[in-house]
Amino acid sequence: MTIDDALAMLRLAVADGIATLVATPHSHHARGTDIPLATQQLQCAAQSAGLPITILPGSEVRITSGLDRAFRAGELQTINDGPWLLLELPLYDEWPLPLVLGVLERLRNADARPILAHAERYPFVQRRPAAIAEVVRLGVPVQINAQSLLYRDSDPDRVAAEALLRAGLVHLLASDAHNPRYRPPVLSTAYKRVVELTSSAIPAQMQDLASAIIEGREVEVRLVEG
Repeated sequence: MTIDDALAMLRLAVADGIATLVATPHSHHARGTDIPLATQQLQCAAQSAGLPITILPGSEVRITSGLDRAFRAGELQTINDGPWLLLELPLYDEWPLPLVLGVLERLRNADARPILAHAERYPFVQRRPAAIAEVVRLGVPVQINAQSLLYRDSDPDRVAAEALLRAGLVHLLASDAHNPRYRPPVLSTAYKRVVELTSSAIPAQMQDLASAIIEGREVEVRLVEG
């Protein structure tokens, strides 16, 4: 991605009313030690372009064995250098739920606070959305992609995302933006869909949790009630 693409994404975010953005490159594509400097450089570029937005460091870490050791060793870029760590599963592999729960529990025992990214995209969730309740019981917040709520009605990502929302199993909405055209960094339209599926109280709850995560605060995670 070029700096022009990055600035175009930031302009879209600002136009959508977003004031703070966490940069979460895939950890298998960007070393954790490189992310803070790259984030600072993007922040400087945003300021030079007159864009009123704060950019914070983070990463999206693929679940593998030994993540708890990597966390203890300081090898993983957490969200804004706090305890919260955004995790994803490989999208096209079948991961037994007990294995996922074991990784999450070991991370929490290492004082990491994992977040499960784009839960609606995993095949085991699409088959049985209620399985995510086991993740929530461990105190792990569940995130879905904003764009998933805007796909065609029959799309598996949308069907799963809506089922998770209705069941109170979604705590965070994120853009998972990749470029100005594919999953751009906008949230407002998806928040309107969240209200339609749940209640007008849920977007504020999601935003409050996002603020707590950015600030590195401990929060109680449970089923979402509107």
